[in-house]
Amino acid sequence: MKRGDERLKFDETYYDKESEATEQPLLLFLRHTQGPYIYCGRLGYLGHRPASKPLEFRWQLLDVNSLQWEKIRGLLASSETASSTIKADRK
Repeated sequence: MKRGDERLKFDETYYDKESEATEQPLLLFLRHTQGPYIYCGRLGYLGHRPASKPLEFRWQLLDVNSLQWEKIRGLLASSETASSTIKADRK
C-alpha cells in the first residue's frame, strides 16, 4: 500500500516498515444501501494510534482529482431523500 503525504501523518505511528509495504493498492468505494458502488480512488496510509479505542487510522485520498463528483452528489441526494421518506413514514 502506498504512503500518504508525510505532512499529514500522525506524530509517532507512521508506517515505516519497508518489509511490510506492498504494491497492492487500498481502494475506497462509497455505496448507499442497495445502491451501486462508486470508486473514489486509492488511499495512502498515514498512520494509526494503537492505544485509541476504537482503533484510529489516518488515510489520504491519493486520487482526489479524479473523483466522480456527480455520482457522489447523486448518492448523497438519494440518501437525503430516503431519510426524509423514513421520517415522514414514522409520523
